[in-house]
Amino acid sequence: MPDAMRFRRIEAIDGGTLVTSYYDWSNLHPTYEAFADTVFPVISETNLRATLGILARTAAPGASRPGA
Repeated sequence: MPDAMRFRRIEAIDGGTLVTSYYDWSNLHPTYEAFADTVFPVISETNLRATLGILARTAAPGASRPGA
């Protein structure tokens, strides 16, 4: 299955950047379409925070992180 998770910069906020994540299911294989709404996305808040942390460290190495 192709990578469907994407990030988009929304706006700079005091002390950081507001970022949203979204899933692009436009290339989802027909095999998965029937149960996509009940199974996907499978990502916990903890995993989302970790992923956004990696993105933040990559985009601005050494910068302070609000709430970290």
